[in-house]
Formats: sequence, structure tokens, C-alpha cells
Amino acid sequence: SLANLISNVVERISRAYNLKDVVLGGGVFANKLLLDKTKERLVSSGYNLIFNKKVPVNDLSICLGQVYIASKTR
Repeated sequence: SLANLISNVVERISRAYNLKDVVLGGGVFANKLLLDKTKERLVSSGYNLIFNKKVPVNDLSICLGQVYIASKTR
């Protein structure tokens, strides 16, 4: 259910802003099942996923995602 909710929110936002890159971060994605299901849904819908491999899955990765988005909007 959470993976569906996340996918639905991503689709609504991406349509509004014409985005195809999605950053998944935060402690919620420490749950491997949730991460795998969310990745599966988003990749099958054509999104480019960015998620941490070398950074802990907590608030630090959210900050990194915000920096990434900021760098793309300037």
C-alpha cells in the first residue's frame, strides 16, 4: 500500500512539473521491501531512480536529495 501511495504521489508531482528523475531517501527506505516495491513500480512507469548506496538511509539522504533538486533548478 505504501509503495502504491508513493508511486501515485510521484506520478502527480511529475506530471505537474514534467519530471522523470525521482530521488528516494529517508529512513523509511531502510525497509528493503518498501524500497524494492517502490523501485519496481517507478521503474516500470519510466522514472529514473536515484537512491543512496554510500550514504545512510536517514535524514542525511533527504538533505542530499534537496541539494540535488536545488542544483537542477538554478
